[in-house]
Parts: sequence; C-alpha cells; structure tokens
Amino acid sequence: HFIIHYQEILELISVSLDMIASQGIDVDGVPYFDDLYLDLVVYPDGTIIVDDMDELEEALSKKDITQEQFNLAIETSHRLQQGLLNDISSFTEYTGRCYEMIKKSLER
Repeated sequence: HFIIHYQEILELISVSLDMIASQGIDVDGVPYFDDLYLDLVVYPDGTIIVDDMDELEEALSKKDITQEQFNLAIETSHRLQQGLLNDISSFTEYTGRCYEMIKKSLER
C-alpha cells in the first residue's frame, strides 16, 4: 500500500509506503489491508525515512501483532530499500506512471 503526494504542478513531494500483512476485499465488497504500523517515506532526492518504528515495537509489546508480523514488517522494509527504492529515479518514474493512471481513471 502506498500514497503518492504531488503538488498541483505534478512535482513529486513524497511517497509513503505502508508495510502490510495482507490485503483483500471483505464480504461487503470493501477493500482492506492489515497495516503493520511501519512506514517508509521516500523523497525524490532519495532520502528514505523509516517512520513509526515506535508504533511497531509498541504493537509487538502489547501483543497487537505477532513476532512473525513484526519480522515481516522489518524484512519488507529492508527488501524495499535494497530493491525497488535502490534506484530512486526509476521509482520516481514508476510513481509518476501510477499517478497518471489513477488520474485518468478518475477523469472518466
């Protein structure tokens, strides 16, 4: 799950990536995702901020998530940083294409 932040002139501000355990559509047809608290905030200059680690650790200590879910959040974050986010220009281009597809679908 990710959120793309653009200014009106289509200048990328940041992209927020949520680590999730699963996603789907419930019995009422409503999409959902199981958030794992940890987020990555990515800026066009390549800066990556790991956000809400404290919330992830608190969720584990309160047993709101399992150790396996905690590990999944951490591992997913690392894989994204070493893979998809390793080439920031390609990632920025990808998010631009996603934004354009969403924008076109909303114009219909």
